[in-house]
Amino acid sequence: MLLQSSEGAGSKSLCRRVDFHVDFDGIGWGSWIVYPKKYNAFCCEGECPTPLEEEFQPTNNAYMQCILVARNKKGETRNQLVLYGLPAIPCRPLFENHCS
Repeated sequence: MLLQSSEGAGSKSLCRRVDFHVDFDGIGWGSWIVYPKKYNAFCCEGECPTPLEEEFQPTNNAYMQCILVARNKKGETRNQLVLYGLPAIPCRPLFENHCS
C-alpha cells in the first residue's frame, strides 16, 4: 500500500491521532522529491464524541462541527478533529535537475 494508516478503516474506537505513512517513491513523486523519501503524515481516526470534551483538545473547527451536528436533525455531518501543532515537513523538490 502506498499510503497506509496503522489502523483498519471502520474502527469504532474514540478519535485519536494514528500513523499515516507516505512513500513518495510509491506514489510516483520520488523523481522530484529528493528528501524525505518517506514520512509520517499522521491522521485522525475513530469516532468523535458529541459533545466534545476538553480532554480531546478540540480546535475551533471541531467545536463548530459539533454545533452543526447538534443542529442538523438528519445527522449528516460528523465531528472531525483537525490536527494542529505538528512540525512542518522539510521537503527538497528537484527542479530542472537542481535542488531548490
